[in-house]
Amino acid sequence: MPGWWNTFFYEPIDPSGLALFRIVIGLLVLADAVIYARSHRIMLSPTGLLSFDAWKGSHDYFYFSLFRWLPRSEATVSIILVIYGLAGFCVSIGIATPVAAAAALAGAASVHHRNRHVLHSGDAVLKIMCFLLIFSGAGSIWSVDAALAADGPTPKPQTIVPWALRLMQIQIAILYVYTFTSKLKGNTWRAGVATHYASNLLSHRRRRLPAQLDGRFAHRLATYGTLAAEFAGGVLVWFDATRYFALAAVAGLHVTLAYLMRMHLFQWIMIASLLVFVPGEDIVALVEWLRN
Repeated sequence: MPGWWNTFFYEPIDPSGLALFRIVIGLLVLADAVIYARSHRIMLSPTGLLSFDAWKGSHDYFYFSLFRWLPRSEATVSIILVIYGLAGFCVSIGIATPVAAAAALAGAASVHHRNRHVLHSGDAVLKIMCFLLIFSGAGSIWSVDAALAADGPTPKPQTIVPWALRLMQIQIAILYVYTFTSKLKGNTWRAGVATHYASNLLSHRRRRLPAQLDGRFAHRLATYGTLAAEFAGGVLVWFDATRYFALAAVAGLHVTLAYLMRMHLFQWIMIASLLVFVPGEDIVALVEWLRN
């Protein structure tokens, strides 16, 4: 195999960035479980928005979900949500991390596939990240697993083989490249007016834009700025010189959308996923700087 291939996928790296991502994504899994628990009678109940019989008769029934094999009852809904939330908590603090990530994946798939009419693309990203966390070694530091495995009061520095982390990075980069190229096919994006329509979707709007930001020039700037940020998130994020500018641009885009629009946890899942591009050494340097 070419040397760059082995270096990219197999040369050991500091796992601090991945550990931070594990903590944040575990908290988001827990938050997802809590949100579904608040609306479970509508979204997941056997007699809810999509009844069990209607779900069983649709193609959705062929997607993995624990609801297929457990009794049809409110107790089943509660059990699955508890497992899902507990798995997210265990991922975040790093208890039996591979097992907890697998349980989080099973919980997410069960809940999301029970009613796929209310999903967003962030749900798919969440499941992919839980799957890759199983094999990533994300619990090697900053975790209960690491504390239990430590030899003495000062544990030795840990490294991981990063192939699973690289797959996470590739997945996120492809997502932004795809969204960028897809938007270029749309007339409203090329014309610089797409954000005008997006900001006026009443079903998603959380806040109205201030009048001074609702003009033609502002929408052109926002539309082309969105395209630039998504291009940066797919391409410029790979280069040391431009990585943090790209991450800041994409994070700023998602924070702005979270402020203006209702989109469940989509924006926060995408912001968390940007952490997979932050080198572990930079996280360590930041922690040391904060300590001092």
